[in-house]
Amino acid sequence: GVSTMWVLSLCFFVFISLSLGSKYELLAYNPIANPKAVVVSGNARFTVLTDGLIRVEWNTKGSFEDRATLAFLNRNTTVPQFGHEESNGWLTIKTATFLLKYKVGNPFSESTLTITANDGTYEWYYGYNSHLDGQSENVLFGTIKSLDEIDSSNLKSLNCSEIGDRKVHGESLHCEYALFSRDGWRVVIDHDNYVLDDDDWWAGPNSDEIDFYFFGHGRQYTQALQDYTLVGGKIAMVPRYLTGIWSSRWYNLNNRNVMDIVDNYRSLSFPLDVFVLDMDWHTKQGWGGYSWDKNLFPFPESTLDWLHTQGLHVTANLHDADGVRPTEDTFSELVAFLGRSANQTVPFLSCVNKTVAYALEDIVLGAVEKTGMNFWWIDWQQGGNLGGCVGLKNNPTIWLSKLRGTDKIRKNNPTRAPVLGRWGGFGTHRYQVGFSGDVSKLTWQNLAMQPYFSFTASNVGYGFWSHDLVGPATDHELHTRWLQFGAFSAVFRTHDRGMAVGSCNDNVPSTCSIVEPWNVPTEYMLINRQAMVRREELVPYIYTAYRQAYDTGVSIIRPLYYSFPDINDAYRGDIQGNFPAYMFGDSFLVSPIVTPADPETSLAKQNIWFPPGTWVDLELGIVYTAGNSGLNKTKYYDISEIPIFVNGGAIIPGIQVKSGDMVGLAQRPHPPLVLTLYPGYGTETLIYEDDGVTTDYANPTRVSSNFIKVSSTQTSTVLSVRVKAVTQYTGYPSTRSYIIKFVGATPPTQVSINGLGLAINYSPYGGPNTWRYCGETFTTIVETSSFQTIQDLLVIMQLGGDMAPVKVAGYQGILKRALKAKALLDLDNSTPGATTVKDTPLTKLASLSESLTFYANSRETWKQLVLEIPNLYQQAIKEVQGIAPNDKNGIAWSRWSHALNLLTTASI
Repeated sequence: GVSTMWVLSLCFFVFISLSLGSKYELLAYNPIANPKAVVVSGNARFTVLTDGLIRVEWNTKGSFEDRATLAFLNRNTTVPQFGHEESNGWLTIKTATFLLKYKVGNPFSESTLTITANDGTYEWYYGYNSHLDGQSENVLFGTIKSLDEIDSSNLKSLNCSEIGDRKVHGESLHCEYALFSRDGWRVVIDHDNYVLDDDDWWAGPNSDEIDFYFFGHGRQYTQALQDYTLVGGKIAMVPRYLTGIWSSRWYNLNNRNVMDIVDNYRSLSFPLDVFVLDMDWHTKQGWGGYSWDKNLFPFPESTLDWLHTQGLHVTANLHDADGVRPTEDTFSELVAFLGRSANQTVPFLSCVNKTVAYALEDIVLGAVEKTGMNFWWIDWQQGGNLGGCVGLKNNPTIWLSKLRGTDKIRKNNPTRAPVLGRWGGFGTHRYQVGFSGDVSKLTWQNLAMQPYFSFTASNVGYGFWSHDLVGPATDHELHTRWLQFGAFSAVFRTHDRGMAVGSCNDNVPSTCSIVEPWNVPTEYMLINRQAMVRREELVPYIYTAYRQAYDTGVSIIRPLYYSFPDINDAYRGDIQGNFPAYMFGDSFLVSPIVTPADPETSLAKQNIWFPPGTWVDLELGIVYTAGNSGLNKTKYYDISEIPIFVNGGAIIPGIQVKSGDMVGLAQRPHPPLVLTLYPGYGTETLIYEDDGVTTDYANPTRVSSNFIKVSSTQTSTVLSVRVKAVTQYTGYPSTRSYIIKFVGATPPTQVSINGLGLAINYSPYGGPNTWRYCGETFTTIVETSSFQTIQDLLVIMQLGGDMAPVKVAGYQGILKRALKAKALLDLDNSTPGATTVKDTPLTKLASLSESLTFYANSRETWKQLVLEIPNLYQQAIKEVQGIAPNDKNGIAWSRWSHALNLLTTASI
């Protein structure tokens, strides 16, 4: 699996840092291969890069291209074991994965160059590039530049052959297929690329006549990704604060507006970590600009300093195509440095003129960065041929991302340089994160595209798309579902591209979009906040997945076929939103709702395929066991619920998110660690931490990070968890407290810490060195005081044999939905028992979670309450069925139907 590969790869790339090459990249890549990996035969050269990856070149001049391209920076890999010989006019090269045969002295053709898998799964011949024309039914897709001007009506597939030479904003969509296929191979052509010189700058076209890379990994898709990051460069880690919540909108904000927005997040208890300034931050001489609009921000340093004191980081929008006008604050300094005219705009030349490009970064943008700007949003929309770029693979989109994604390395600044930019072709994966462009229309169909668009992008290493999260004023359900998807996507960024301002406010205000998650009816506001809090709570889990991407090339958003490549159901997702499921890191299976609820039931129907294994429904507590071919289920979800399932035995790291203290949480170092353990105990995991901002994580000579190992064990009467800090680094805290949650467990008879034989106290209110119980989720919660981080933490929970007949799986959903059903019926006072003194099953069921919490330390009472649940549940359904309103067209019927269906589908 991915996690196993990750553990094995933690030290895999140390040698790269000792190589020579790409001047300003994160690691010192070397484009010249080890001679021992190279086999030359006349005009052909073959470079064995890994067991499954080989470079193939042809040049009638007899010389070959050794310079890097943006797609392939490093060819000096550890030479794999392989054999080669020339016999009877044929050259053969055999690796652990495939056999290459070349007829010596002949140009490449289908009869002179073949590659066959050692296990017989594929046989490729030169010219068989069906994955490049999209004709093979086994082709897998990658990504395109963005979703600008694209929606469900004009994009039916990510098949590059269908997209063809389509352009948006005057630039190619840079469509690429996956680095692998179900056939077992993929050819990536590089002879149409442009090379880089020793100064990391464009140096002209690739001199090879033929230059391609053959990925022959079979269906070991994640190995293909790891091999690509070995030769194409690693996915750089972004600062930890980017894993949290971003706020953005195109609006004429001033300093006071900014402060008010942040205060709204705080006072309404919504998390926030990144504040995005769209293009109105700068002066308005044109679409682009590089100087603060002092009418809006008279003291920009003060504005950014205030945001930083709140724990926030800031990015701002750039449109570079206009160049640097004489009206810009730094124009005089710029032209003096360049020796140019003092009254003419300095044009955008960043693709062709290194001096102008670096002066733009150092003088013009450098001045803004000195005011406190943390990173840049590169909103390039002005064509693929400007700035001296040729177009196609030589384009401003990838080049600007490279310049700004490596800018701090060039300046010897040890902090990370994230960018928010679009895909510009292979190589863009090194400069994260992705901006998918302005969402075209706020429709269910466009939401339905985004999960698929996100997880296929991982097939080319670009699995960190940031989508606009926004909703129409007339459909709060759609808005909420979009935010829920965002909570379990690579980046959570609310954004309005201007649809909330302008004529809609004069004509039909209800047609304006909504970007603030609280600017909705209370029910939706609470659900929106819940989704965003869930995201914030998972910052350690998400950040660990970001580290996995750096180490393995596998992004946080993952198609199901990575782990289950031989099961057809794993490939069922499509761009229309059918089966939108994906893995979110190692442990979460997410199937976001992308269709509206049934008006009859107020529930959304979701067809879900569970891969082989055990899965726990986070919303309902149901445990599913899927056999070798998986399990298909049809489930139904309320607007407050997201179809999320966690691997049985998963250990999920998190942080506490408390009301009133949700701003700037993601950037805080080393908060108390929350560990949530799910049924299926007997597993282990690694949690990654570092300083969150520097590039020290990429320096193998420094101890700059920490991997916390957490493991669990289970017997019939004991549950335990051990926390061990594997490494330590400067700045890591000497002490730390923990909150450990055992989900789906019965209350313990005793809890001890570090095996001292001293039981900690039960307290219904929690606190250091106590345990308590949450009846709502059937979870035992253990809180510790501060412990030495160099010391193992061992928590042992004695369960007691008296609870053996008690099963709690699935009861979470029954109790939660009973509570909501009661709330719906309470609106018109139709809840059974609402006007009488007798006990009623629904009311009792709706209140039972509180009783389970209260009686957790009274074992026999707790046990009897749980044993009553199945009977109460059936009685509650019958009870609600018996109060159906007479008018089937009224709102009372809708509420009743909603309540009844909540109950009847709670245990499915």
